[in-house]
Parts: sequence; structure tokens; C-alpha cells
Amino acid sequence: MSAVSKAKNGGGFSALFKVSATPTPAMDDFDTVIINVGGTRFETARSTLGRHPDTRLALLDENSLEYGPKKREFYFDRDPGLFVHILNFYRFGDLHFPRDLCGPTIRRELDFWGVDMQHVAPCCWGFFQACFDNDVTLKLLRQAFDTPDKPQQGESGASKWKTSKSQINRFLEDPSSSAWAKIYSWIFGAILVLAIFVILFSNLDVARVPAKFPRNVINSSTNLKLQRFEKTDPHPALLAVDIIILIFFTCEFILRIFVTPDRRQFFKRFSNIIELLAIIPKWTVLAIGFIPHYDRYPVLYWTYCYLSISDTFRVMRALKFGRNYVGLKVLFVTLRASATEMFFLLFLMMVGAVVFGVSVYFCEIWHEETFSNMPDGTYWAIITMTTVGYGDMAPKTAQGRVIAVLCALIGVLFTGLSVPIIANSFDQYYSMARLLLMRQRMGFSLDSVKKAAFANTQILIKKKQQQKRDAAKVMPVLARWKSKIQSTPDQTI
Repeated sequence: MSAVSKAKNGGGFSALFKVSATPTPAMDDFDTVIINVGGTRFETARSTLGRHPDTRLALLDENSLEYGPKKREFYFDRDPGLFVHILNFYRFGDLHFPRDLCGPTIRRELDFWGVDMQHVAPCCWGFFQACFDNDVTLKLLRQAFDTPDKPQQGESGASKWKTSKSQINRFLEDPSSSAWAKIYSWIFGAILVLAIFVILFSNLDVARVPAKFPRNVINSSTNLKLQRFEKTDPHPALLAVDIIILIFFTCEFILRIFVTPDRRQFFKRFSNIIELLAIIPKWTVLAIGFIPHYDRYPVLYWTYCYLSISDTFRVMRALKFGRNYVGLKVLFVTLRASATEMFFLLFLMMVGAVVFGVSVYFCEIWHEETFSNMPDGTYWAIITMTTVGYGDMAPKTAQGRVIAVLCALIGVLFTGLSVPIIANSFDQYYSMARLLLMRQRMGFSLDSVKKAAFANTQILIKKKQQQKRDAAKVMPVLARWKSKIQSTPDQTI
């Protein structure tokens, strides 16, 4: 039975690389083994390779496919520079790798030689693990910086409508696709800023006029904010600008829905969800606002009140403009990649806030005017640990002030731990993002070069075909002229 059949029948890794359990007599005559890796010959003792019996090198014998009987050596077409570290693992028992190697390369070599990753030395494990973390980060960055594919001209089966959809989608989603796309992105940003200013100014008294249909549901005589809401409306000019801006964003959103290649992925994006929550409630608020005396209907009135909160999502729409900037995209990826560490720090902050909140409550239990309950103490601890310090509550006793000092120091320590993590990750991810963008641009440049080369080739082919057609037209004339010359008798002068 062959080694492959043994492996298929359950022999496992050892059956695949070792036919017999005992070495042949020919191999017993040698105390050393010669291994040729990529042209570099390594010589080591057979007992050294036997220290890790379940690996590829330990299972070598003269029946192995890699064995050359003429040179009496085993040949592997691998990198000899990496094999040095594999062989040192058999010699010394620890697996070390230099820092100039990347994690996937190391893992590929370990898989080939049958060495488990658990043998990597602790001093190299941190770097080894960081390489795999970088792979995960690169996947997140590729998703964040994924741009629509360029439409392929002349592609078989591709209709003009699909090509147009791809061009429009790229125009809307990728400002770097063309000069006009970049101009549109700046226009989009200007309208976005204008929309935010309209929201802010529409709340000022100078930008409001008496309501055409005053609302008298709450009818508060002391709360000026409620009076402004019920008795006044935004200025008609601001309302007109707001409607025009809303129409623009609505049309742009609908157009992006039609041209996107994957609608399911489109509606999973956070920015598109925010856009939807900003558009639909605003149209509902405008529709209710044009109904005379809608305050007489409680359902319409409270729907109008609650949906007016959608202005928050309209301000958050500014995050959508961040899709055009590398830094903001990298920041989102950094927060997403550092979610575990941030959650752990947040957990520590909450535990500390509860501990210090309960402690300061009991320390101040003899003072009725401070910390009337434990939730108030927890609120004070959170404000103190985040170094905000509103000053609305403060301990009066000596023991309470000691708790306050400890709370502030622990808060500074916790917040100080989170900042370097985010800063270092941001710096690392930003450099990766620049590399990805550079490779994308180089890829697009190569596409344009290939396209130009293809066009030049087509021009040359057309020229050759035209020359053949011209030659085909001339050949009959030349043939007749030649036959005429041959048929004419020679004339002597």
C-alpha cells in the first residue's frame, strides 16, 4: 500500500510522509541527514530531527518523494532563509523568527513543515500575533475604502444601462473617479453645511415668525422654549431653502438606490441608515405642518413633536461627507478595530464609578444636601472620572474628599490608557490606508495603460487590414499591367 493510500485510510500526516515505521538499513548507515532547501544544503543529525516526531522532517526516509538516492539528500524547493529558523527549532526547542518577516509567510512555512504554531517562543509571539491582527485590519480597511468597479467598455453581455449605472454610481460614491465627481462632492458638502446652518438658525427668535395656525396643546406661560415651538414657525425663506435641500437629498438618495450594485449592502451602511432616518421623518413633519389646526388631533400633534427630533439625524448627516476623507474613514475603522479594548476600559470605568459612587454616598450620609442617593453618587463619580467636573455636587466631609481624590486619579489613569491605544492604532491604520489607496490608484493607472495599449493594438490591426484591402485592389491592376508588358514584342532601336 502506498503512502497516499495509507493517508486516505486514516494514516494521517505521518502516513503521508513515512511508509515504514522503521528506517531502512541504507539510512541507518548515516548519522547525519543532508537537506537541500532551494539549492542550499543543510546537514544535521538524525537524532535532532527526531525530537519532534510528528513533523515533516522527522518522518523523512529513503522512500520519501523528496529523497535523491544519487546525492543521498532530500530536496525541498523552499526558502532557505526561512528554513534556518525551522532547523534551529529542532536543535534548540524554541521557534524564533526575525522581525522582518510577515505573519502569513511564517504561518505558510510552519504549515508546510508540519510545525504547530504553539511552538513559537513567547518573545516572538507578540509580533507574530500582531501580523495576523494587521490582516484583520486590512480587511476592514478594504471594506471601508472599497470603490465601485470601473465600467468595462465593450464587455460582452453588458448593456448600456448597466454601464451607465456603474458610471453614475462611481460618480456619486467616488470623488476621485473624475474631476466632475470631485466638483460634485464639494457641492454636496456645501449643501450639507447649508442644511446644518438652516437647522441652527431656524431655532433663533429673529428667524421665526408668528405661526399661521398657533398650537395650544401645552400652552405653557413660563417655558419660553415651548412658547417658541407652539406660537411661532420658521421664516418662509428658511422653510423654502429647507424644502429645496430636502428635495436634493431625497433625489440623490433615490438615485443612489437605483444605481447601487448591491441594495442589501447599501441599506446596511450606517450613513445610509442615518440618511433614511433624516429624510422620511422630515417629509412627514412637513406634510403634517401643512394641515390646518393639526394640533386638534392628538395623534398628528404628537407625531409632529416626536418626528421633529429627526433634525438630530439631519445634523448627523455630516458624517456622510466623511466618506470622501481618508482620515475620518480610518477613525471609524480604528474605533471598530479597538472595540474590544474600549469596551474593557468602559467596563472598568463603570465598575469604578459604581464603587466610588456608593463609597461617597456612605461617606456623605450625614449631609442631607449632598448625594441624596447612590445613583447621584454614581453620576458624580462618572463626571469626576472623565475629568469633566460640573461642580453641581461635591463632598463635604474629609473622607468624602479622599474618595473624590482617588476617583479623579483612577479616572485620569483609565482615560490615559485609552488615548494611546486609539492614537497608535489610528497611526498604524492610516499608513495602511494610504498604501491601499496608492495600490488602488496604481491599479486604475494600469487599467488605463492596458486600455490605451489595447486601443493602439486595434489601430495597428485596422491599419494592417486597410493595407491588405489596398493591396487587394492594386494587385489586379499590377497583374494586368504585367501581362500586357509580357505580351508586347520587344522593339529594337
